[in-house]
Amino acid sequence: MSDVFQAGVNVTLIGLGVAFVLLTVLIFVVHAMSAVARLIEAERPQLAAAAAPATATATAKPPLAEPQSVEPHIAGVVAAAVRMYRTRRRS
Repeated sequence: MSDVFQAGVNVTLIGLGVAFVLLTVLIFVVHAMSAVARLIEAERPQLAAAAAPATATATAKPPLAEPQSVEPHIAGVVAAAVRMYRTRRRS
């Protein structure tokens, strides 16, 4: 093998190894943080129970707004644009 090819293989293998190690460490860090969060929640059940209804109402979707009418000349311009797009697309 040529020296350049061997150097390319070495760099590739080192890069893959570093990425694998870092991703593995990241997985363990995330699992550890999850375990810490569960321990904190277990120590404070009254805070978790008090926060649950507040987050449920905060994530509710707002009611939809009333539909607004479109002015006739705007509707005509949009219809003409759609018609022009469809005729150009067919040809």
